[in-house]
Amino acid sequence: MTVLFLVQQVKETIHKASITGHTQKGIIYAIHFGFPHLICRTNFNRIVVVKVTMQRGILLFLCILALGRTAVIYKRCQVTRALNDKLLYDKRLTYLGDYFPKDYKMIVRYEEVLRCQNITSLINQGITVEELRYLWGIVNEDILIKIKEVLPDRHPSFGYITELLKIFKELLLDTITHQTEIIQDIMERLRKPDDTGPRKSVRPKALLDNCFRVLYALYEEECNLCNPSSRLMAL
Repeated sequence: MTVLFLVQQVKETIHKASITGHTQKGIIYAIHFGFPHLICRTNFNRIVVVKVTMQRGILLFLCILALGRTAVIYKRCQVTRALNDKLLYDKRLTYLGDYFPKDYKMIVRYEEVLRCQNITSLINQGITVEELRYLWGIVNEDILIKIKEVLPDRHPSFGYITELLKIFKELLLDTITHQTEIIQDIMERLRKPDDTGPRKSVRPKALLDNCFRVLYALYEEECNLCNPSSRLMAL
């Protein structure tokens, strides 16, 4: 449809300029076969041909760009859905609740307790979704590493945590090239030694509950995730 539209544009241009029928046929023939540079007998012809070539080139570039972005989103959503399935309530309850001592808590930074209200606050400060996804990925990857470090290799949750880490590493392959000062400041605090800065005690399951809720908030629209509200009622 695009090529036919362009051909019609050329026909109208040629008609207005009163070019001979022989030249008209040549230009239309050349466009159909993708070689508009073959007919360049006059300056006017060159102008028409170059205009058509640029239009086709721009359209082709936009199509390639759209297809490339679609492929990236499709791949990202595949990984996100796999993570969503791993973080469903029953699995969080089993691997981070039942398999841990009832009163067991971890010492984490304030920044590592990343809730939906924190995300909303950052959005109101102008932080982009891409930056928030990156921050959320870094925070939860660090949390999973800390959980894994306290588990014996034969602990029933060890394999589950290892699988979650693999998924986060894949998600974090999509790095961002620009960070606002707010995100840079949070990242700097996260990189400081564990014995510095304000900290709090949190149950491992509560940390992954936050992870699941923020996952839904950041990816639901793009990846069409299932609404977790019915499951969250039980938390």
